[in-house]
Amino acid sequence: KGVEVNEYLQSTTNPNIYAAGDAADTDGIPLTPVAVMEGHIVASNILKGNTKKPDYTAIPTVVFTLPTMASVGFSEEEATKKGLNFKVNKDRVPDWFTAKRINEKTYAYKTLVEKETFKILGVHLIGPHA
Repeated sequence: KGVEVNEYLQSTTNPNIYAAGDAADTDGIPLTPVAVMEGHIVASNILKGNTKKPDYTAIPTVVFTLPTMASVGFSEEEATKKGLNFKVNKDRVPDWFTAKRINEKTYAYKTLVEKETFKILGVHLIGPHA
């Protein structure tokens, strides 16, 4: 557990202290992209006053296994909990050129797309170079 911070990543007990990344007790998952984003917000809030808040909705994650798995945006469960109206597109694609050229059999994708606006809510990939 890190420093308890408010919505601007400022310490709740000492207004002269800000914290980011592993040093802060936030809703962010412990990943480098989260720490970098929080660091930028802390720097801005120190220099310009408390005007920026972290947004954790589209943090990319990668699991470096064989095959690689990558994800960004909402999972089906998260989108459903938020009450979003979305369509799931998913398929195994070992016949795609990128898979065939390296003879990879494990290649798949899943996208979550909002039905009304066609906004991409989440993307999940499995395969080399994901």
